Amino acid sequence: MVYLKVQNKILAASFFEYIQMKKKGIVQFYIKKRGFGYIRALNNREEFYIQQKHLLSEIEKGDLVEFEVKENKQGLYAAAVQKIKL
Repeated sequence: MVYLKVQNKILAASFFEYIQMKKKGIVQFYIKKRGFGYIRALNNREEFYIQQKHLLSEIEKGDLVEFEVKENKQGLYAAAVQKIKL
């Protein structure tokens, strides 16, 4: 069970439901030449690894992005990463 704080209310969700939710975050760093970086989620400050192959749009440090959380042998990572236009 995962507990989420949304608008000052505590919600419970299964782990599967949690990783299926779209998240928003800020790009902490992204090295374009090497094709990887990290995103910090806005809601809980958790960090997720990103690879160039999972980008839907160009990103750079400080960008606000929306992404999905996926899991592999190494753990959780960001996929379907897209910059949010303000």
